[in-house]
Amino acid sequence: MSVAKRTGTRILDGESVSAGERLLYAIGRLLVYGPLKNTLGFSRIQMAYTAGESISPELFDFYRSLGINLKQLYGQTEASVLVTIQPDGEVRSDSVGVAAPDVEIEISDGGEVLYRSPGVFLEYYKNPEATAKTKTEEGLGVHTGDAGYFDKEGYLKNYGTGASGCG
Repeated sequence: MSVAKRTGTRILDGESVSAGERLLYAIGRLLVYGPLKNTLGFSRIQMAYTAGESISPELFDFYRSLGINLKQLYGQTEASVLVTIQPDGEVRSDSVGVAAPDVEIEISDGGEVLYRSPGVFLEYYKNPEATAKTKTEEGLGVHTGDAGYFDKEGYLKNYGTGASGCG
C-alpha cells in the first residue's frame, strides 16, 4: 500500500511519475489494489463524489491511492446546485474545493460559511420565519450554519454544521 499512497494520487492528478513508479503501481494494481477494489465492490468505479459531512483525509487518500478519482463536494438544498467543486488536478483531501462557477463564498466574522449564487432558493414553503433566519439581510445569500475558512490558496475548509457556534 505504500506504493499506492506514494504514487496513486499523483497519477490521478496528472503529476510526473517515473516509469519505475508506474510499473510498481501497475503490479500493485494487478496483485493488491484491483482485488481489494473488487472485494469492496468498487472494481468499476473510476470517479466518485462524497458530500455531506467531510470524510477524514486518511480515508479520502486511501480511496484515491486505489485509483478512484474521489472528490469532495459542498452544497445545500437551498443552493439548488453545488457551492464548491474540486477540479481535476486540484483535488485536496483536507478541503471541499473552490467556489463553483457563479457562486460567491464569504466567511462571516464568526466563522460561518455564507454564499450567494443564481440558484439560491426563494423561500421555504409557508415558513417566512425560517426563510428570514436563513437568508442574509439583503436576501440574496444564505447562512449555512457551517463553520469554515479559506486556506492561503483559496480552498474552503469546512468544519460542519453547528461548529464554532455557527447555525
